[in-house]
Amino acid sequence: MKFAKFFLTLYLVIGFTPNLGASDVNSTQVFYLSILNFVTLFYLLVNNQRRKTFLQSIGTNYYFIFLLLFFLWSLITSPFAINQNESIRVITEFAPLFIATLPINYFLHSTLKINTRWIINIIPILVGLEIATVIIPYFNDIIEGSVISRSAKYSGVTGNINIAAFSIVMKLPFVWFHLFNKKANFYIRVVSFFIYTAGLYSVISIHETRGAILSVFVLIIGSFSYLIIKKIHDKKPLLILKNGLILLLPLFFVISLDYFQGIENQQTNLLDRMETLQTLEDGSSQERLRFYGQAVSSIMNKPFLGVGIGNWALEAIERDIDYISNYVVAYHVHNDFLEIFAETGILGFLFFFGPIFLAVYILIRIIFLKKFDDSADIYFFILLSITGYLFDSFLNFPFSRPIQVMHLLFCVLFVNGFQNSRNLLKIKPLSNIFIKPIIILIIVLIPLNIYAAERIYKSNVEQYVLFGQFNSNNFVEPIENILKYEDEFPELSGTTIPLSTFKGIFLVNNDKFEEAIPYFRKGLKQNPNLPISEAYLGWSHYNLNKIDSALYYNKKAFDILPNNAIHYAYYMIALSAKKDSTLITETYNKMKEISSEEYVENVYLVALSGVLGKTESQELISNANKRLLETKDPNAIRGIYVLNFGEERTSNGHKAHELGIQFFEQGQYENAAKFFEQATKFNDLEAPYFENAGNAY
Repeated sequence: MKFAKFFLTLYLVIGFTPNLGASDVNSTQVFYLSILNFVTLFYLLVNNQRRKTFLQSIGTNYYFIFLLLFFLWSLITSPFAINQNESIRVITEFAPLFIATLPINYFLHSTLKINTRWIINIIPILVGLEIATVIIPYFNDIIEGSVISRSAKYSGVTGNINIAAFSIVMKLPFVWFHLFNKKANFYIRVVSFFIYTAGLYSVISIHETRGAILSVFVLIIGSFSYLIIKKIHDKKPLLILKNGLILLLPLFFVISLDYFQGIENQQTNLLDRMETLQTLEDGSSQERLRFYGQAVSSIMNKPFLGVGIGNWALEAIERDIDYISNYVVAYHVHNDFLEIFAETGILGFLFFFGPIFLAVYILIRIIFLKKFDDSADIYFFILLSITGYLFDSFLNFPFSRPIQVMHLLFCVLFVNGFQNSRNLLKIKPLSNIFIKPIIILIIVLIPLNIYAAERIYKSNVEQYVLFGQFNSNNFVEPIENILKYEDEFPELSGTTIPLSTFKGIFLVNNDKFEEAIPYFRKGLKQNPNLPISEAYLGWSHYNLNKIDSALYYNKKAFDILPNNAIHYAYYMIALSAKKDSTLITETYNKMKEISSEEYVENVYLVALSGVLGKTESQELISNANKRLLETKDPNAIRGIYVLNFGEERTSNGHKAHELGIQFFEQGQYENAAKFFEQATKFNDLEAPYFENAGNAY
């Protein structure tokens, strides 16, 4: 019994696994879960007293059977994916979750009432700790006067404020169970009341996640309705008022506090945030509706096999290309129902969501069979918890978040135990013929899973370095270290940029253009829909003076994804080297329609200066000189000078000025003045040349 509680708790605390230097905490959690599965299953299979009952429990674990079918179907469809390696990665991350249902189901139901009660008691404690990791940093910032709205500092153990908000919402029904449980003592109710209030404050005022707020409102309304029905049935109207106040007072308190905080800090309050849901005209809502439409279109095209599990991000690039800039792609549909359907087809959808819908049906049936008496309470609050997960599935992607999937597993496995004890659906246990091959499959999968999870975790640690230096354009990690980084499994980073492409970019920034090309070619195959590899291939060829190849790849990158500063700049540079002023102007005019950013004009001036030198067009010179007063881009400024004076005079002016500075620093002011004056004769638009001449005199 003690071992059962111990192992069940280890599974429940998966959300508290630290990221340990990884760019994505999910990789750490999957690695942790893979090792935990090995330990628990080893314990169960070598223990003679437990082995037989454990094997028998597999045959009645319908949830495991559904998830096993989902796992196998995902494997079957993966060869049809754009990137099969990415499908295997996601399957690898899902495998420890479905394998975990075996020991959890066994431990949970080895002593059903005792272990179920243990889990029901431990979940409110864990969610209380989750809330504490959110509220404590927030209150510290209030004291210091440095609160930042929706800051990642307030994401608690999850690393993401939206995940934190929904994780709390999903677990609050277990807090409500203790709040309304007649057998709970006064202190437990008081603690539950404070956890509930703090949870609402976290979701509404700190996280401000609209979907989670809407979800918790629906769950509160559902809970309030249940309490009314129950007390009317019991003919206890005073209890309706009492329980209603216990449920609604914290909500009114938090909403009022949020309103006055909004006024004091001149920030939006709950009402302002929820108003945006009425019109669906804000950017986030419009974006999600666009993603939903793309997913539905994909489902219509491939209803049976889908695009391959884990491949929606690649599919979305092609479908959402007109809205992508700076390689920020739609990694998820923001609706797991649509995403799982689009990735794995109708069978994958039914295998994953079928047992969840079945659990909902069983819970509703049990509640009505018990006629809303006190013994039905736990079934109702588990139903609410699953509903919270389904809400998250409709608005986000909890399938990719082990902390939320693990909570779902416990809820559905509770129902699995209730079903087995009552056999409401008259389901026969799985035949013993299938148990042996299942165990063999699991025994094979576990070491493979640990090996794969370790590689994914290690890659995520390396990606933390890659992302940081790529985003800051500060490539300081030694290239010999970068080339040792993982790029085979996984092949793609969390942003879908191939890891081999990252290696190529580091090589380019070390002026190793020839060595970088094979890495970009490899990246091109791994993600053919995101043209970052083409862009850097073109840049590498340009630096190797292979202008035709540079034009080919840079044009391809720009044509696929024009709303990208790198694609535009590299293409214009290649056109400049080709002296194609007509295409430079056409590309510039196209880019002006897409973006009003300053770089569009600056790149155009630099590119055109390389073609025309001292141009005959006085109109172009006049427009360029106006930019001289507006821009601080040194490349654009130099381009304007070249347009006015030509490459040679611009360069001579710069050299004369540099010599003047050297003499000035040595105290030879007369010589310095002569060179500064000489610089002004080459370039009379550069004001510092005149200023420095005056200083020297």
